[in-house]
Amino acid sequence: MKEPYHHTGRASNKLNSYLDCPKNGLLKDFLLHYDIELDNIKDWTHKNKFKRIGIEVPLLMQNFVFDLALFLKNQLQIEVIVSGEPCFGACDIKHTGLLASGAEGIIHFGNLEIPNLDYMRLNILFIPLLVKVDISEVLLQAKQRLLNDNIKTIGLVSSIQYVHNISKSKKFFSNNNIQAFAGKGNSRIKSQGQVLGCNVSSAISIKDTVQCFVFLENGNFHAKPVCLATKKDVYCFDPFNLQEKKLDYLELIEKEKEKETNKLKILSKGRRAGVILSDKIGQNRKQAAEQVINILRNNNISSLLINANYLHESIFRSIDVDYYVSTACPRLALDESTIGGKQIINIEEVRSYFHKKNNKIIIDCFDQIN
Repeated sequence: MKEPYHHTGRASNKLNSYLDCPKNGLLKDFLLHYDIELDNIKDWTHKNKFKRIGIEVPLLMQNFVFDLALFLKNQLQIEVIVSGEPCFGACDIKHTGLLASGAEGIIHFGNLEIPNLDYMRLNILFIPLLVKVDISEVLLQAKQRLLNDNIKTIGLVSSIQYVHNISKSKKFFSNNNIQAFAGKGNSRIKSQGQVLGCNVSSAISIKDTVQCFVFLENGNFHAKPVCLATKKDVYCFDPFNLQEKKLDYLELIEKEKEKETNKLKILSKGRRAGVILSDKIGQNRKQAAEQVINILRNNNISSLLINANYLHESIFRSIDVDYYVSTACPRLALDESTIGGKQIINIEEVRSYFHKKNNKIIIDCFDQIN
């Protein structure tokens, strides 16, 4: 079975009459695989005596968000407002629009709160959507592959949806001649072994102790930063379809060399830089942006501070700069690479190039939002 979404939920028998309607097929499938913590939601709305709540969901849940809203409205007997804005994580709460629309509280599906963020006393309920899947078979598969590759020590890492499996996995591997560790992340990480697409500090904390890292999930989004930041190979074992893959650090870094060369060339020749500053609740780094501007100024490079939450191709193509420095999500520089035909460079790359003058881009900078 293919993993249905990035996030998950669980259905009880009491829901069947509503969910059996054919148009609610996607929602029913979702609730069978992911835990929406309905009792927790009911307790939260009842305790706060809410009459209207707002919900925000990841992109892949938008396919059935209408039915999800009707389902919650039916279960909670209150009004439900849906955010129509894209949401990329717990750093990206769309509170302004939802509160302006009359929401008294917000349910954020798909993430845990970021511990060191000031959510401005907003009443937000975070539902991580823990996946409901038996990992027994995939553990046996992972054990055999790791032993075949002569792996004796591993670091267990997980996205939010699978993080509850770490304790069981650690015990299993330790009982099968593979020493397993789960690292503690920095103040932006809620759970042991948890990684975000922008923060793999839990993996970095144990990188010198282990031979490689293991995801018991497909790892499509999270494996790459773990591999680059720790300089270790990453194994991914998908419990839904039992597919496995290995992300080899040396192969990955070879693929990144072209981007590294381009960035070095731009930093050595560019004289005008656009510094991107986001006002998202968990991505606003004004102090870091000012530091970047000072670094550029000290190296005779003119800069322009640009407030932006979304990088629109046509707008960023038109702005007359040689390159952009993103102080927002670190994944922008990693995944997008360019915008409007112009290179995106992250904070640590600027600091490294101009401070150390070592002509080498630092690409393992996924712990930089802290």
